[in-house]
Amino acid sequence: MVHVKSDPDTGIDSIYSIIAAKNAILFDGDCIYCSDFTKVMSMRSVLGELKLINLRDHPDLNKLLRMNDMDPNEGMVFKYGDELYFGAEAVHMLAILNRSTGFWGVVSRVFFRRPKVVKLLYPLMKAGRRVTLFVRNRKMID
Repeated sequence: MVHVKSDPDTGIDSIYSIIAAKNAILFDGDCIYCSDFTKVMSMRSVLGELKLINLRDHPDLNKLLRMNDMDPNEGMVFKYGDELYFGAEAVHMLAILNRSTGFWGVVSRVFFRRPKVVKLLYPLMKAGRRVTLFVRNRKMID
């Protein structure tokens, strides 16, 4: 979990004041893997309400995330109630809550429910995202 700091420069008290939804996934909408993964997780989770937030559309949120040591180019963020999970920890939590029977659901159950496996695989996932963005001529998140 991540301890969240506020941003006195913008007057935003916290990330929570921007994300009203009880549960949300904050991800890179230009990353095809991130987009597919989040859609599958949102379709078959036990969460009920789950908002998908494309970080490319929210520069203020990106600033707050970076202030809180969560660089959007280094990982997705999962808001689960009052807790924030980042990167491998976010993928792990989503895998625990996942009920999908599709490709990502099976991958998630097989690999991502094990914290040690997620920590080993997450750097490869980030590298895959970077290569895909490069090949698709997309920039990193500002």
